[in-house]
Amino acid sequence: IFFRKAGKLLLTELMELPVRSLATTALPKLSKASMQNDLVTVRKIFIEYIILTTLLILPIVASCILFAKYLVIWIGGEEYQSSILILQVFAIYGLFLPLDKLLGVTLDCLNFPKFNMIKVILMVIVNVIGDLIVIFVFKSVWLVAGVTTLTMITGIIVGGIYLHKIV
Repeated sequence: IFFRKAGKLLLTELMELPVRSLATTALPKLSKASMQNDLVTVRKIFIEYIILTTLLILPIVASCILFAKYLVIWIGGEEYQSSILILQVFAIYGLFLPLDKLLGVTLDCLNFPKFNMIKVILMVIVNVIGDLIVIFVFKSVWLVAGVTTLTMITGIIVGGIYLHKIV
């Protein structure tokens, strides 16, 4: 719903692109530190990239929250005004993207892909059950965006617990 009719631009993609790019950049550094068993450096790189990535997407997130109405009308048109709240909720979701992505990458680099897989499986369970509840019980489309944010928070909590035990 957040795209030009020709499918050129997804607003949520504006948040995901820098996160994916920086996570890809962090991967070799995290792997090298992990292979040297330098957990202090792993932690330092992890924190640096979370801060950097969050600062990069913060203007996008703030713009999507503050100017949601104008963005939706500009990109989708007047008929999509009902999706303004959805964009704002997804913008909040965007704030959590760097932490979730880097938790997964760091767990993989530390040779604990099993923990990352458990994190992802729990996120899928929360997302599917949450979506079913909000669609069939509450009959609310915008709550689906809220469930997506809750899913991300679940991944951060689970990934954070695993990473805290390791590092």
